[in-house]
Amino acid sequence: QVAFYVAPLIKPDSIPDKIAILYPGINAVALGWLNFIRLEDDSAAGYLLIDYPGRGLSQGLMNPEENYKNTEGALKALADYFQVEKAEAELCLMGHSFGTGAALQFAAMQKVSRIVLVAPFDTLRNAVAHRSRILAVLMPAQIDNIELVNSILASDEKPKIAIVHGSLDTSLPPEMGRKLKDEAPEFIQYFEIPQGDHSSILTTHRDL
Repeated sequence: QVAFYVAPLIKPDSIPDKIAILYPGINAVALGWLNFIRLEDDSAAGYLLIDYPGRGLSQGLMNPEENYKNTEGALKALADYFQVEKAEAELCLMGHSFGTGAALQFAAMQKVSRIVLVAPFDTLRNAVAHRSRILAVLMPAQIDNIELVNSILASDEKPKIAIVHGSLDTSLPPEMGRKLKDEAPEFIQYFEIPQGDHSSILTTHRDL
């Protein structure tokens, strides 16, 4: 499996104090995030870009229920590269579309400080059904972002969660993002972008 690390501007030769882990959509690849990253925003933060099995340079077949393993392996490889036992850093996650499920899977298993979900789905089955109800019935794997959010927020140390959704998103309609927010509105910030679609909000509202 292959992941990519973008070192911070400050002390690039050691594990940074903060690592932002970025998860792309199902038809995107990790290196697509390079146009999004601005190192000057936080010169002490490094970025870990995740590809899924069968995407980018990663071999194998994607298993949505085990996407968290890619992150575990990438963090271990990063620690090995810097010759430390563990990558001790504040972890912040950002997922887009399908990548919101991978981000939440990992956050349900390891402490993170912040999660940003861009154009998320509520359940993977509902997301697939939005395109094909037959495929949704036949699909063997399932990711339930509602269940994952509730699991994460049941922790004593709750991460900050923000959801960004475009009002004109036809791939994963904003109702899905609202449904996630409604699970815990006191803990989840929700931003619905007028005239925003599924992908453009990544660049047009980069500074949100």
